[in-house]
Amino acid sequence: MTDPVFATRSEAESALFRIQEGLGGMPPGEYEEAYSTREGQGKVGTLDRSPTGAR
Repeated sequence: MTDPVFATRSEAESALFRIQEGLGGMPPGEYEEAYSTREGQGKVGTLDRSPTGAR
């Protein structure tokens, strides 16, 4: 798999925004932490997408 190449910074920012939307609005690090926590509990696919402060 190759890394995408963007013609402009705006295109790159738009792609990053779409990626974060796909993560339920969570920052990537927070999403990965929630995923690994759920995976350890056998609950993969049931991530809590509520904001950090709402837990």
